This record gives sequence, C-alpha cells and structure tokens, in this order.
Amino acid sequence: MIKNLSCIFSEEGILTKSSGLPVNKKGALCIAPDTDRELLSLYADLTARLGVELAGFQPPLTSARTADALRLSLDSSVETGACQLRLAGGGVELAASSLEDLRRGTEYMTVLYPLDGKGGSLEAMAGIGKLTSVIIDTASLTIREAEESTAGVLADAAGISADKTGAAADKGGELIYGNRSSFNRAESHYKQNRRMRIVMGGEPGQPENCAEALLAAALRIAMENYETVYPYCVKALPEGCGGIYLREAEKAEVRKEGDNIIFCGKGKALEEQVYAYASCERDPFASDILKDVEDMIACRNEAGQAAFAAAYGSASGEAGDKASGSGSSAQNVLITREYARGMVDREAMARYLTEKTGKTEVRNFNDGKEVFRSASSLSWEGDDFMELFRSKALPLVKPGDDVRVEGRLSEDMEMRSSLASMIRDQLKTAGAAETEADIFCAYKSGYSWLEEKVLPMWTAQADERLDSVKITFPYLLNERGDDTFEDESAPNYGKHMDDPQKFFDIPTRWLQEFFPADELIEREAGISREKVEFVRDDSLEHTYRIEFLAEDGQSLFEDSFDVKYIEKPYIKRYPQIGVTHVTTGWIKVEVNGKTVLDQRVETDIEKVWRVLEDETIPQLEQRLVKRYGKDGLAAAQPLFNRLQINVRMSEVDRDLGFREERISTAEAMQEDIYFYILDWFKTYGERECEKELDNIGLIMPEPEIMRGERTEIEVILYDDLAAGAQLQVDDKQIEICEACGVKVAAESICFSADSSSAEVTAVVSGEGALARAKALGEMIETGVIEMFSDCCFKLFLVCRDGTAEITIPKRKTMVSSLDEEKKNEILAGDVVDYEQYLELLGYYDGRPGVKIIPAETTYKGRKIFCIECFRRDEGVCYSASKMTSERITALFTARHHGNEASSLNSTFMLLDRLLSDMKGDLERINVVLVPFINIDGGQLHCDVHRKHPKWLCHPARYNSAGFEFRKDFNNPDSIYGEARLLGKLWNKYLFDIVTDNHGFEGHELVQPFSGYISPWYKSFWVPRAFYYGYIWFSGEKEHMLKIGNAIRQKVSDAINCDGEIYRLNREFEDRFYKYAEKWFPDLFRLERFNEVVFYWTDTDKHPRPANYGVKNPEITAVDWTTEVADETAVGDYMKLNAHAHHISDLALFEVMRECELIIDRAWTKNMSFTRYRRHPLCAGEGEVL
Repeated sequence: MIKNLSCIFSEEGILTKSSGLPVNKKGALCIAPDTDRELLSLYADLTARLGVELAGFQPPLTSARTADALRLSLDSSVETGACQLRLAGGGVELAASSLEDLRRGTEYMTVLYPLDGKGGSLEAMAGIGKLTSVIIDTASLTIREAEESTAGVLADAAGISADKTGAAADKGGELIYGNRSSFNRAESHYKQNRRMRIVMGGEPGQPENCAEALLAAALRIAMENYETVYPYCVKALPEGCGGIYLREAEKAEVRKEGDNIIFCGKGKALEEQVYAYASCERDPFASDILKDVEDMIACRNEAGQAAFAAAYGSASGEAGDKASGSGSSAQNVLITREYARGMVDREAMARYLTEKTGKTEVRNFNDGKEVFRSASSLSWEGDDFMELFRSKALPLVKPGDDVRVEGRLSEDMEMRSSLASMIRDQLKTAGAAETEADIFCAYKSGYSWLEEKVLPMWTAQADERLDSVKITFPYLLNERGDDTFEDESAPNYGKHMDDPQKFFDIPTRWLQEFFPADELIEREAGISREKVEFVRDDSLEHTYRIEFLAEDGQSLFEDSFDVKYIEKPYIKRYPQIGVTHVTTGWIKVEVNGKTVLDQRVETDIEKVWRVLEDETIPQLEQRLVKRYGKDGLAAAQPLFNRLQINVRMSEVDRDLGFREERISTAEAMQEDIYFYILDWFKTYGERECEKELDNIGLIMPEPEIMRGERTEIEVILYDDLAAGAQLQVDDKQIEICEACGVKVAAESICFSADSSSAEVTAVVSGEGALARAKALGEMIETGVIEMFSDCCFKLFLVCRDGTAEITIPKRKTMVSSLDEEKKNEILAGDVVDYEQYLELLGYYDGRPGVKIIPAETTYKGRKIFCIECFRRDEGVCYSASKMTSERITALFTARHHGNEASSLNSTFMLLDRLLSDMKGDLERINVVLVPFINIDGGQLHCDVHRKHPKWLCHPARYNSAGFEFRKDFNNPDSIYGEARLLGKLWNKYLFDIVTDNHGFEGHELVQPFSGYISPWYKSFWVPRAFYYGYIWFSGEKEHMLKIGNAIRQKVSDAINCDGEIYRLNREFEDRFYKYAEKWFPDLFRLERFNEVVFYWTDTDKHPRPANYGVKNPEITAVDWTTEVADETAVGDYMKLNAHAHHISDLALFEVMRECELIIDRAWTKNMSFTRYRRHPLCAGEGEVL
C-alpha cells in the first residue's frame, strides 16, 4: 500500500527490487482492459518515465487492482485547469475533469515529478507528515497542497540527489534541478531509444483491448533510456523518429520495418510476442547470431569459407566420383582465415566437405610452411679445453713438476669435475709431483668459486670465532663512470640512442652474478645471511675478495677471484649503441709457478651466440628485405610465421634450494635469444624503417641439454601457409574474398509462447548468398558449427534467387569429465593447458547464474571465453544496459601473458566463491571473468613446461605471432582476436572496475649476452616481492585517488593477514633490497604501502597503453594490475601464487561492497528527466574528468 505521494517511483510506491535492481510491481498501472485510446495514450506517456526508472520489467504491467498501482482517471469534481494527484485505494490516482488537464498532469508525472515547480519538491511539502493529495496547476505545472492533505508519519521517501549549484547544463537544455554531469560525460556510450515513439493515430488494423500489450511494449523499449521523452505517445510520427506500432494480424510476430517496430497478433498471442520481445536483454533484431550468420555468408570467417567451398563444389560438379571414393587421389585443400564466433569442429568440417565435393583437407592460413633451414655442428667446449691442455700445456710438464690448472667452462659441476679428474690423471701419467685442477663454471663463476672452493675450504677448518663475512667487489663502470639510473619499476621499451661508451650492464654486475651468495654462506657456514656484507671497492685488483671475520675484525680466512669476460657490442650491427660484458671460458696452466698457458676458451653458449649474430640474423634480414623491401617491413608484419631455433648443447640447469632460485645457462639462453631478436628488430625498424618492428612473428628458441656432446644448432623458418583464404581444387587456386554487399537484415521474429524458440525471417543481399546459406545450414545441422545460441532459432533467409532455411539449435552444455575433486586438484597446482581449460569451462557450464560465452578467437584459432556472473530472477525482463549501469560491473582478466599461469587458476577459484558463499554479492556486483586471454602463448608455455617445469619461458609471453597485443587493444580491426577482445567486452559491459591479474619472474632473470640484466626488464632481474600491485591513475583525478587508496588498503591488509605470503613478501623484498634497491634505489624502486609493494603510477608521466580507467574515466573508475611471482610456479608453490591472486580478488570485493552507489536525478527546462547511477565509482558531484 502506497502511503505518501512523494515516493511513487520507489519501493514505497509502484516499484520493487529484483536481485537488487529496480523493477515494477506487478500490475503497477491500474487500467481497465477496454480503456479508450486517448486515456491509453496517456498511460503510454507514463511508461517513458517508468522505463527510465527501471532496470527490469515483470509482467503483467497492468491490472484492475488499485493497491500499489498508479491510475489515471477523469473526475468532474476536480477543478478546471488542474489535476489532482492523490492516494486512493491503496495506490495513487491522477485525476482531472478534462482529458487535456489530465494530459498536462501526465506530462508533470513523466518529466517533473516530484518537483513542485517553485524550487522545492513533494518531499519538502510532506515535511514531517504524510502527503496524500496535491493539486497540479496544468498551466504552469506547479504544485500546491490540497486542502484534504492530512498529517501522519514521515514517509521513507526516495529523495533527489541534487546539485543546487547547477553543476552542469545538459546537452538538451538548461539544468533546473539535480545533477546530470555524470550522465553528460557517459551518454555517448549508451544506445538509447529516445527517438522511438508509440504511435496511436487511429490507423486501421490497430487491435482493441490491447492495453497490456501496448504498455508492456512501450515500457520495454523505454527501459533502454536514461532520460525521458515527452510526448512518448503520438498520433503521427515525427520526422527522424521510429515508431512502435501494434497491428492486429492472424500471425503473431514482431516486425522491423526501417526504424519501426511492429507487434502483430491478436489477444493473448499478441501479449506473448510482446513479453518474448521484452525478455530479450538486447535488441533481438541486432543479435549476435544474425551478425554471425551474415559474417559466414559473406565468407568473412572459416565457416563462410567452408560454405563457399561446398557451394563451389556443387556448382562446378566437383563432387561426382570424388565424393563416392572412385579411386581418384586428387585432394582439395581449403585454407581458411579468421574464425566464427561459435565453436567449429574442423575435422567435422573436412568430413562434410569431403562428402560434398570430394576429399578435402582443411588448413588455416597461418599454419606454418617451412621456407628455410640451416644446421651447424660445433665442437664441444670441453673437447676444446682438453685439446688446448693436451697440445699446449701437457707437453711442457716434466716429472716432478708442480702443476696448477684453473679453468672456466659453461658446464655443470659433475662434468667439470670429470674433466678436472681427467687432467689430474694425465698429469700424473706425465710424472707431475703435485697437481691441482679447478674448473669453475664460466656462468656465475664467482658463485661457482664460492660454492666449490671457498666454502669447502672454510668448512674444513671451521673456526667457531666466525662472526661475519665480508665480500668486496668493484663497480663495472664505463669511461664516464655512469652510475645513476631512472625508475624502471615498470618495463622500459625505450629507443636505444647512439652512445658507444654505454654499458648495458649495470655497475653492480659482479654482485648480480654472486646472487644469492649470502644464502649459500648461511646454509654452508652456519652464519646468518644478515652477517654477510657486500662492500664496493673500486680499487680492488680482483673481481671478488672474501673475508671470514671474527667479532674483533680478525681475518680468519680470505681468498680472491677473477671473473673472465670479454667486451662486445650489444648489437653487432649497431656497435654505436653500447657494449656488454660476457663471461667466457678460460684455461690457465702454471708449471712450477710459471704460467705456460693462459687462453680464452669459447663456451658453447658463446658459439651459439656467434652463429646467431653472424649467420642467423643476417640471413633472416636478407630474406625479409628481399621479400618486402625495407620500406614495406612495418606494414607487412608479422614478417614470418615462426622462427624455430633448436639448440643442443652441454650446459647447466639446476635448482639452488633457495625459494625458486636456479642456475641454468640453457634457460638463460632461451630468454636471451628471444628478447635479443625482438630488440634487434625493434632497433632495426627504428633505424632503417622509421618505425619499430614489434610484431615480427613467433620466435621460439628451444635449448636442450646433451651433456658432453657437440653443440648442434638448427634454425627453421616458417612462413604462413597463405596470405588469405583460398580453395585449391586440382591445379586451380581460387582466392576466397569477402563477398561484397552481403547483409542480413531481420524483418520479422515470431517467438514461441514460452520464448524458448523463435522463427526469424531475414532478407539477405549479395551474390551467391543462397548457396552459401544452404551449405551453412547443413553444417549447423550436422554439428560442424556450434553457434552458442541461448534459444532455438529457425532462420528463413530470403535471398534474391530463393529462400534458405537454417535451424540453429539451442546451445548444448559444454561437456566435462571433471568431478569436484579433480577440478580442485587442477586448480591447486596445475599449469593449465587449453584442453584442461575447456574441461574446466564444461564443469561450470549450465550452472545457475553462470553464462559461458565465446567472446573471441585467438590468432591460432583457440576460443577465448568470458564467464558472465549476473544475478537474474525468473519472470523478469531485464535491460542489459540497465543491468550493467545500475550495478557495479567488474572485469577480472587472467593470463594475458601466456607464461603467467596462476591467475587462470585463481579466476576459477573466484568463480567457485561466486557460486557459493558470495552469491549475495551478485545483487550489487556483476562479474565478468576472462580466465585465459593469451591461449596461444599459454599453450606454448605448457609445451615447454612439460619438459622444463621451472623455466621462465618468456617466448610464451606474447601471442602466437610474438606480439604484445596490448598495443592493439584500441584497434577494433586488429588481426588478433586476443587484442580485439577487451575492447569488445568493454563496449558491451562498460566496466566500473578492471582487474588485470598478472605474474612475474619467480627467480633470477638473466640475459648473459645483453648485459646480464635484461635491457627491457632491468628491475625484474630478481623478484621484488611475492605479491605486488600497480594502481594506474591519471593526474589528480579525485575518484581515481579515492578508489585506488581503498584498493591498496584492503588488498594490503588481506595480503598481510596470510602468514606464508607475508613471510615471502618480506623475504623477497629483503633479497631485492640487498642486491638491487640498496645500490640503485631509482632503478630498483620499491614503493611500499602498508608493508606491501604497491606502485602508484601517474599515467600522465608514465603512459599505460589501453588502460580503460585512463581512456574512459567517465565510466571506469580504475583499471589496475596485480603481480605474483609465478614464472613458472609448480605444485604447492603454484597453489600459493593462485591463493595470493585470490586473496587480492576477494579484497577488491570488500572495496566494491563499500562503494556508495549514488543515483543522480536531474530535471531540465526542455522538460526532460534523467536518472543515472553515477559513474565513475567514487566520483564527486562536481568532479571534472
């Protein structure tokens, strides 16, 4: 029962809540079925206001019941020139003595209610009492209280969110009350129906007694609006507007004629069509399914290209004996380009085409074809070392000599020990009296010396007086003494300037190579790592000096060591940009204290690098320039399909036993070859093409360890199979181009009574459309294509030369073999591949509240799904636009970089919570999850992971063409579906918050030929924390600062509450400080908040490509990033990484629960009312974005 006139459009009035959203109470409009047209038209005008107020509609809209309803009536007792708004029968009645006065009263209710027209409102008039009757002056639309209004209890009125300062004038008229600034900013993102009008002009064919159908149709179309239109119901359609018509007809259907929507039928059948139309959350005449069909018939994707092949075979009679298997060995080949939105079974497609046209193979344009191969076989460094020893040193040894051999080889400890033993045996055979042979690892040689010589010597003498260890080293400085650096807390992809003196190494190069020496000393010498001190001493004549000290400073043991290295240009083709320093192999032999041999030994990894620089890259450059010309390289990207570099060499690959730290020359070579080639082409493009080449193709170095064997290098270059789609039939090659002029325009939709199916008639233009449409229908019918339709469609496609009928079944639930135990096991510790990902999706598909949608397809044809978690109630017809704008809509993305695996697991962990104890959050928060964006990169990562579980595997970081596709987020025409995805989703859902869950190196990242530290990722050399985040903001925007602070407060509190994560954060930060930040605090900057690393980054100073909070601040409050040390995590450590992401995600929900959802209302002098939930979150009334 309605108790106060000041709250009609609220829950105390004719509205209620459905899953947290405003919807009408059933029968909210009190109207008789036989109401005349004039009065009915006024009710239709009222739906313009009601539609703005609602996010959902629950039928029936009309009833004869007066309680909790709004009624219009003619009452001769109401004075002329006035309209009375009064409580009556438990509801509200708007009454006037004439139709014209009632029309003006309806206008007031539509565009001005609850203002009084004199600077106040009905809430103010109610005061402390209950407002039961007011008079509307129909000339001025001002309000006065009726004499019969009585005092009562204060009503809980909805109120007006007002900005009495007049913060903004709206685009259609001067603001007279309220706040419209938020909507002014965001208006362009919403597709409203403000140009639609209900037409009731007395044309023949309009049904009688159709109040429910008419008003329900009017309301549903008005629900897309955030501002009212008046008059909404007209007798003649104004120019530039579309009409909403009801037409009596034998066939119940909804028709689209130009901009007009026509509801056809009789009685109950007509109502059913209106309700079914209303149940579509988006415009059914512009559905994704119709767009998919159009794309297919136009040959824009694989399904349409297969339809072309089938139609071509039928038209040319190719099927014949081939299809019947007459013995012909000829084979057709269909090469496709681009992908259908739904799932396509390409094996079934090949079978279908074989039946239709003869044996057919289906390939994709970017399947690789080999175009170049080279192989190199190089000597093993161990053999080189021994040959030098045997030929140049051993002949000089005489019986009785004292001989000392010291070497450096890039080999594991066992191999080096074996070679040292061999040397000692040969020296003894030669009669040497005393022999000593130490061969240290050329890679991180200081660490090798510490581990294999110093600590064994110390533990042998084990002096209990040991108090501390001091390790002294010099800076590695260029002639200028450069030792200052800029902040590189985020990756730096800057341009290399000419600077021959530049060192790509940083001055603490030798300290970096010693990492994590203090932990090794702690473990082997039994002294706290805090007692191990690193000291800079540029006067030191050695690379390292180590001293074991007593408490009084007395030296208990000391030794020195020199690293052997060479200096070389970073990029051989461009020596002017600077140099690097590469540790190398060495042999030194002393006989009776005299040096008889002191010579470099080229290590296996140096030989590989020499081939790369001298042969592989120049050959690749020559081929590409010959093919595209220098001027054409940038436009031709990607320049190749895949550059496969297989390397077999005898190298090091071992865990250290400290967290995830390891020493691996094989892994380091994979990292360096990959990033170096990327940087080489980037630099080449900047210098030769006036544009960086950043999308050259997939580079896949795959080193494998073959202990004690020759180094084998195999380079294979693959090009795309074809430039585009084509059909190869015998000796003919037919290019399949997009068919010109193809358009599918739906003319009518006939919904079933329960809305579970629909018949759609559409006109199809374009040459050859009929044959392709028929082939498409056959492929859908035989299961080649799963369209992922929410209901069953029967399409009648009317083409120029006939009609094709296509039945699109309701989508099947995805299958999964997983039970809960197996699902949990995968999420707990697996690096998930594509097949497991599909199994996980199948596990959740079909559950209430979950909608799994194929959103895009990767460059290699793998389907990217988004998971929509929206709360809906049965029997309510929602507007998708209002559903997303009324609630907070949050996006969680995962695995943007393929080798950052744990965020996929945490995303499904969040889904589990949303389906269980967090269900209630969905009344306030819409959640969209994208668990696996970069599936191609992720699958590449899984392939490497199976062989090398703990490698960083950065060749899988980018997509299958080696491209950081974030750069293409703002390009809707990108050739990469993974790049198109987020822009498409943002346009669909208009996210309030975007959370981008990432990962970073779980152990030391080394590029041995690029300065040891990565040129692009200097501050990522060792993990800075276990978990950290980036809050990206623009300038001093108030809302960004407010929500960013809330996020980092809640997240840091949650992270700190987990004991193990807190401990690891402290440990990682301690390591990072001691080896990095302490020496160069700008370069290795840690920005801490509440004991958690949180970077607070102004994108005005540090641009962030395609950050939606920065790009669209009028909608998105924040687009932030999380990082965990998951490259590459396995087992329990993987579980902990996923758990850290999960904690962070849950903390964000705390923030969203506390965000105030402010409804702004505004009234303008052009007689328009606006209602809009203020965007962005945390924005103030007058905030300027």
